[in-house]
Amino acid sequence: MNRMMKTFYQTGMVFFFLIVLGACGGDDDNGSTTLSLDGAGYVVITPGSLQHNSDNVAGSGSIVFNDPLSGVATKHSYALNFTLADGGSLTLVSHSSNQLANGINIVMTRSGAVLSVLIQAGGNQTDASPSFTDVDATQPIGLQIDVHNDETDQGAHLLAWTGQSFDEGDAIFNSEDTGGSPGNGSGSFWGLILQNATVNTAEVGDAKFVEP
Repeated sequence: MNRMMKTFYQTGMVFFFLIVLGACGGDDDNGSTTLSLDGAGYVVITPGSLQHNSDNVAGSGSIVFNDPLSGVATKHSYALNFTLADGGSLTLVSHSSNQLANGINIVMTRSGAVLSVLIQAGGNQTDASPSFTDVDATQPIGLQIDVHNDETDQGAHLLAWTGQSFDEGDAIFNSEDTGGSPGNGSGSFWGLILQNATVNTAEVGDAKFVEP
């Protein structure tokens, strides 16, 4: 190969690699495309049958949101609006790794009109279902859930509301009133695990209830 042809070949290869790198620019560090729900970017962990629409994510699979929580020993609140097929479930994972491991799992499962809720952490679980008997699981479900992972005496402190008043006395569930939660999360990410579910809203913010 003469000098001119060699130079042309090398230049062409440089442009080729630049094009390849540019095409990958929309992916995050683990090679997964960033999607959005309510303006919050997320990455798919388990694709399953998930469908990603402009205003919801639906089907079965798992996602983790890009922006981590402010730390491990922190308190946050989650606004969720979702629907479940009969037998379907939605799991909110808080204070986990970026692969949704070692966190606090709040597993919400529909059986007819009944919503069952299990809280899992550190290989243990507690049944919070009795607090959710007034929730009609055949309808869209709106919950505000506080996770105070900075409390450790009885595990993370969890509260849930269905209304717009976030006083402690208005919570339909308060883990301090039921013997505590099974433990704490050890990470600073959060996400969702869907099983025949449709999620329209998933937002994280400051805790609604602050200890006096």
